[in-house]
Parts: sequence; structure tokens; C-alpha cells
Amino acid sequence: MARFVIMSDSHITEGQEFNKDIFKMGVDLICSIKADFYFHLGDIVESGTLADYKLAEELLLPIKNRLIFIPGNHDARNVGDRLYGEFYGDREFEMETKIDGTKFYITGLDSSIPDQNSGRVGRRSRHTLSKRLDQLDDDLIKVVVFHHHLLPIPNTGRERSTIDDAGDMLKVLLDYDVDIVINGHRHISNVYKITDGSHELIVINNGTFSANKTRYRELHSFSIINVIPEEVTTSRIQIYTNKEKKVTKKYRHHPALRFGGEKLCRIVHISDTHFTQGREFQEANYDKAVELINKSGADVIVHTGDVTNEAYRLSYKIAADKLSKLQLPKVIVPGHRDCYAIGWELFPEMIGPMDPVWESPNLKIIGINTSLLEEEVGSVGRFELQKVLDEIHATKEQKIVVVAMHHHLVPVPNTKHVASLTDAGEVLSALGKSGVDLVLTGHKHITWSVQVEDAIISNCGSLSSAKVLSLAGNVFNILDVYENGYVQIDEVSLDENMRRTTGRFMIPVLK
Repeated sequence: MARFVIMSDSHITEGQEFNKDIFKMGVDLICSIKADFYFHLGDIVESGTLADYKLAEELLLPIKNRLIFIPGNHDARNVGDRLYGEFYGDREFEMETKIDGTKFYITGLDSSIPDQNSGRVGRRSRHTLSKRLDQLDDDLIKVVVFHHHLLPIPNTGRERSTIDDAGDMLKVLLDYDVDIVINGHRHISNVYKITDGSHELIVINNGTFSANKTRYRELHSFSIINVIPEEVTTSRIQIYTNKEKKVTKKYRHHPALRFGGEKLCRIVHISDTHFTQGREFQEANYDKAVELINKSGADVIVHTGDVTNEAYRLSYKIAADKLSKLQLPKVIVPGHRDCYAIGWELFPEMIGPMDPVWESPNLKIIGINTSLLEEEVGSVGRFELQKVLDEIHATKEQKIVVVAMHHHLVPVPNTKHVASLTDAGEVLSALGKSGVDLVLTGHKHITWSVQVEDAIISNCGSLSSAKVLSLAGNVFNILDVYENGYVQIDEVSLDENMRRTTGRFMIPVLK
């Protein structure tokens, strides 16, 4: 077994942001713990000033020789980016080691941007990481650490914490079978298990060691992470009380997922049609999709928003006419473009309910309007999220439960990750634990699917917008769910006349 001690976000300064007494108590606790590695995941200091760095040098002296450091955004404030190098040397590290017969590869990355709170790993660093991971033996446990978040987490306020290139970074980590990612940054601990269907990744967030800006009910803490092949146990140690809270996650490979038994249901997922008068709407591709979808044998069509391009009455008339050509049951939620100005009145009048619920013997689909008035960002909101959770829990029958919304929950590759859903952390955490099977989203015009905890989150590209961000062009998805819990997601390209499988997952179908 390998043991990691993780501290983060100490925010050392002479100001009121820093709790010196708690810091000293925490250092004493860490000194009493035997571990293989001790890491500080950034935001060592508060303001990036020379005074802060000198104070940190003094206070960290009892454990500095044990610690391996990476910088955070506060360390890079003001002149801090230069001072970090003078005090701590390299901003990144990597090592290969063997502990109790198990081989590890551990690397730390600099996600800070000088004098900015946001972060990114960057194209060059991702490319270097990909090449390095590709060279490693399959039997190594691979651990990657950086300061900013990889995924949105709950209890952090307005969601703005992930690295800008989170979607691309997540794809690299899954493609090259990284086992564990550890982050700091937003002063709250959290653990997710995420998979692309073939490999499971454990994502661990660490709380604040000694900043007075604590969140929710979590006080100052550090983490002890125990790792054995296929299992990770994270213990959050509360410094003041020395109380321990454990989370254990098992991770493994799924090399041969296959369907089993009868097909329970088929869902056609479309998004971002952008109906309008003009070249923004690709009418020929839409008409081709209608013909294919009507012959697909699907139980239902789910449209995850941006039905229209700009919410004009004429656009809604085009939308109503074109959607009527689809001969299967439809569940349609609005996107941000549908809710400009009078769109709030036109959508219910010409399309249907903004928060639709649809059921069949095998399926329950719950739609959420995540749009805000004339804003590109969206929100579910506290009360609406609770209504959705109540609706999920009220499903007594053994049905596949689907939630549909416009704004995406997880970072999408090939796009800059911004806070498109401002409460993404709360929603992702709640839905991942709720028993929901599928979460369908749109917005970014790119197909991408992952599973967080038990919930498969599938993003769909644009069906008929000229703003194509996918190499496959205009697309729609087909999702098949089988009795044994196997789910297959296929992308149908209208430009290339191709169908390819983009996701294979397993869900616990019997709740």
C-alpha cells in the first residue's frame, strides 16, 4: 500500500485570511504521520508577495524537506510566479517508484496562470503528458496532481473552478488510463469516480489547510490517501478535532462490455437545431435526419435545446413545422437561444412545457429548463434541483430514468470550459448519487460521453446548425439500453453518412 499525505490552500500571510494557529496544529499532525509522499497542491501563500513567501519559508520549515510542491493561482499573484521559482524551484515534477511491490508513476503539473485566478494545463503540457503516459507499462498506477479542479464539485458557489481546458485534459487522462487525479483550489473535499466505459478514474479534491475562507460545514483539513491496486481510500482529517472521514472507491478496467438480454429502450438524442430563416439552419441535413430518425425504431426523441437560433416568432413557426415531421414521441427542453426576449412565451405556446416529464413502460424522462433570460450561461437552481430529485425518487417502477437539459454538466473536449451551468457542481454531485441512469445535454455542438458515479452523461452535437464544431459535422445520437445494464451510444453523422459507437457503459438497471 502507498500512502499520500495531501495538504493544499494554506494561504500563508500576515493578514486575516490565514489561521496561523490551525496551521501549526496541522503541521504537528502531519509530522506524526508516516507516509510515502507528502504533497502541497498549491496556494501556499495568499498574495504572492515576498513577505508571504518569507513567512511560508519560516512556518513550513518543520516539514519542508518532506513536501513536494506545485503552485496554485494565489502563488502566482503579483510577482509570485517568479518568487515561487526562487523559493521552490521547478513548478512541475514526475517520478516512477515501487512501493510494496506496486509500481507508481506520479506527476505534478502547473495549472496556474500568472496573476489570474483561472487555470489551465495547456496544449504543450497535455501533449507532453500524453507522450509520457503512452510510454509507461500497463501495470503502473498512474497519479496526476494539479491545483485547479478537473470537474465541477459541490459547495463551491458559482461554478468557475475547473481548468479552461478541462475537457481536453479529462480526455487525455481517460485515454491513457490514469488512475487517480488529485486537486485543491476551492477549499472543499470531494471524491468522484468517472469512466469512459473502459477505464475508471478517481478524482479527489482536497480542502483548505489553514485559510480562514472555509466552505459549508467543512473546517480546516488535510487528506491521507491510501492506494492499492484497484482501490483508493481517502481520509479527510479535520485539524482542530483530529476527526477522520473516509471515502473508499474501487476502480477497475472494463475491457469487454457487451449487451445482454433484450433491448429495454432506444432513445434518439438531438440538439441545437437552430431553426431560423437563413443559412444558420442546415435544412437539407435536418430533412435527412428526419427520414433516418423516423425509421430508427426509437421509443422517444429527446431534444436538448437551442431549438431556434434567436427565439423570433418566425423561427418558432419554422421549428413547429419542422418538428412535426418527426413521427415519434418527443421530449423537448429549451436552450438559452430559445429564451431570448419573448421566447419565454413562445416556447410553451408553440413547442410545449419548458420542464417536460414523459413516461413509458420502460422509461421516465425528466426535462429541466436551465436557461436564464438573455444569458448564455444557465442554472438549475436549488428549488428546481430538489423537484427533479423528488421526481426521480418518486419513480417506483423499475424504469430507466433520464434527465435532459441544455447546458452541459461536465467539461467537453475541444472547447474552453467556462461556467455554462453556474451550479454544475451541485447538480453533478446530486444527480451522480440520485439513481438517475442517463443525463442528456447539448449546448457545445460536440459529442462526448462519460459516466460520473452511476450517471451516464452524454452530450450531443448539433443536428442542423451551420456552427459545426465536430469533425463529424451535423449529427444525432442513438442510445440503446439492454436488460443487463449495457448502454451503447452511437453518433450518426449526416455529413459523412456514417454511424460510429462513441460510448459503451454499464448502469445498475434494477434499483
